[in-house]
Amino acid sequence: KKRLTRKERAEMKRQEAERYAELRRQGQDEVGHTAEAAAMRKYQLRKKMRKGILRKRESDLASVLFPGVSPEVYYPDEEVLMYTDLVNSKKTQVPFEFYDLPGCAIPKMTPSRKRRQRKNLGARLQGLELKPAPYIMKIKEDFACKPMCQINIKPKKVRWMKKLV
Repeated sequence: KKRLTRKERAEMKRQEAERYAELRRQGQDEVGHTAEAAAMRKYQLRKKMRKGILRKRESDLASVLFPGVSPEVYYPDEEVLMYTDLVNSKKTQVPFEFYDLPGCAIPKMTPSRKRRQRKNLGARLQGLELKPAPYIMKIKEDFACKPMCQINIKPKKVRWMKKLV
C-alpha cells in the first residue's frame, strides 16, 4: 500500500469536506442506510480522529458505538452457535434450566463449538453456565421446518408444564 504525500492527503481531505458539504446541502442525513449516509458518518469519524477525540488509529463506527465489543464475522454456510438461557414462568418466581424441562437432549460440544463459545461478563458474574441449544442455524441458508428430536412425555409432566404457562 503506497503512502500518500502531504499534498495528496490535504487534497483528499479537501475533497471529502466538499463532498460532505454537498451532501448536507442536498438534505442527506447521516442516520440513513444509504451509501451516502455511511460516507458522511465516516467523514465525521475521521474528523473526530484528526482532532484527537478518538485515540485509535484504525477505528470504525461499530467500535465507537459499541466500545469493548468485538464484531463477529460469519461466512456463508457457517454454523451460528445458539445457547440456552433460563426459562421463566409467569406462575412461579424461580426460573428453570432449559434442559430441566422435558425436551431434546443436550447436543455434543464439538471442538469448533467450544472454541467459538463466548461468555459475557454478566453471565460469568452470575455463575450461569451456557449450554448449547439444540437448534442449528447456518448463515445464508434456508431451512424448512424439520423435527429436532422425538420424545414421549408422561401425562404428569404435561400437566406440570401446563401449570407453568
